[in-house]
Amino acid sequence: MSKRWHANGRAALALLALALTRPGWADAPPGPWVARDVGQPGAPGSTSVDASGVWTLQGSGLDIWDDYDQFQLASQSMKGDGSISARILTATGGDSTWRKAGLMVRDDDTPGAANLFYGMTPAVGLYTQARFESDLPSRSMPGVGPTNSQIPNLALRLQRVGQEFAGFYSRDGALWFQAGFGPVALPRLKDEALWGLALTAHQDGHLATARFDQVSLQPGVTSPYGILTAGSGRTVQLQWRRLPNAVGYYVYRGAKGATRDQLTRLTAQPLTTPSYTDTGGDLTNGTPMLYAVSAVFQAADGTQTESQAVARFGTPIDVGQGLVGYSLNEGPAPGSASRDPATGVITLHGSGFDIWNAQDQGFFLLKPVDGDTQISVRMLTRHSNADGGKPAGLIIRESLEPGARSVLVGTWTQTGIGRQWRLNTDDWTDWSQSISDPAFHPPILLRLTRQGDTITPAYSVDDGKTFVTGRAISFPTPLPRTVYVGVAAASGRRASAGQIQFRDLVIP
Repeated sequence: MSKRWHANGRAALALLALALTRPGWADAPPGPWVARDVGQPGAPGSTSVDASGVWTLQGSGLDIWDDYDQFQLASQSMKGDGSISARILTATGGDSTWRKAGLMVRDDDTPGAANLFYGMTPAVGLYTQARFESDLPSRSMPGVGPTNSQIPNLALRLQRVGQEFAGFYSRDGALWFQAGFGPVALPRLKDEALWGLALTAHQDGHLATARFDQVSLQPGVTSPYGILTAGSGRTVQLQWRRLPNAVGYYVYRGAKGATRDQLTRLTAQPLTTPSYTDTGGDLTNGTPMLYAVSAVFQAADGTQTESQAVARFGTPIDVGQGLVGYSLNEGPAPGSASRDPATGVITLHGSGFDIWNAQDQGFFLLKPVDGDTQISVRMLTRHSNADGGKPAGLIIRESLEPGARSVLVGTWTQTGIGRQWRLNTDDWTDWSQSISDPAFHPPILLRLTRQGDTITPAYSVDDGKTFVTGRAISFPTPLPRTVYVGVAAASGRRASAGQIQFRDLVIP
């Protein structure tokens, strides 16, 4: 054998030994994927993909937040509707509270670009935020997953339909649940945008590491979204956004803990309208059911395909007065309401992270009312089994959209009586305290009065003899003639519901 063979052989063995010390062969992402740091973080990041399809991102940076981002981005360009999906295997390093790892759609790779991020944080689990216009502050939508904590091996999907964006998650890759936000509209996002994986350490100069697999970018692939469930007497009604290219929809139902294979299809033929009313004889008031909706698409040759099924919970209820229970972006512990016929006391349970800022999560017991009105209720208990900063009370809102303009006067476990309002759709919420917690002794009467585009909150601690009137809330843009009025609650938790009891709900 030649000396050259020995030299080449030793070199090959050395390379093999080096490779065996690594977790696996890893290369840069395949084209047209591009990996780079955005915003000049203090330590350079990287992205690699190994032979088994595991993507490893390392990223530094102060944050993806406000009007200037610093993070590692691996992305490619996609035009129009579509989706991106990936499973988050692990995320380590960086800040132990607000490290962010997940999916992103973004105008471009400048630090202040308009974007939507949907991913995992140590602080609240699955989390969403958006910058609606370039170089403006970001807005957060926390707590949008099944729990308020990190979940390993959770599959995520982010999709675009027109200018609306929706997120989904799945534990098994077969049944997808609608995440607790949106749909979120980004009207100024370019038609051709960057889609990819994002990681920030939230600790500049330090590196965080996140591992993903099942990474897939799918132009034109979308699923039903914006699914809303409404419960009345032994009835659940579903409605969702229409998909532009769908020829129809299937609706499925099962027990609360059902898997995809355990769901029964309720519609023999595809529905042509994006709604369905379930009046099945086996529905029981107060018992939540699991519903799923899929879309049917038809190819040019006439063959049809069915999209992934997207699930939401729905609970039939019957408390009278024409009230309907709406589960708005709650979670795996859907809300409900029941009425004691002997006392007239209504017990309402509501989960969800909060009724706050751009995206509400909670259970709403509502009915539509036209024109000027005054509503009142006697709250009998504090808001129990809920985080201290989460509300339960009387509400008037312009619509059933998560970011609808609204006014709420109610009880907070740790802060007593307060009021909050959202003046503009999908905008920040303001709050003001009326009675501090030590001075709050139920029962207490709450009242909201609408006159035109002004809503005035009030409360009474002496059984209605006198009312303390709060500052009137005037909306800069006219309210619709028909608004939704009633009682609402959120627990601050995705996996458990808070409770409030009340009676004497007066709605004209």
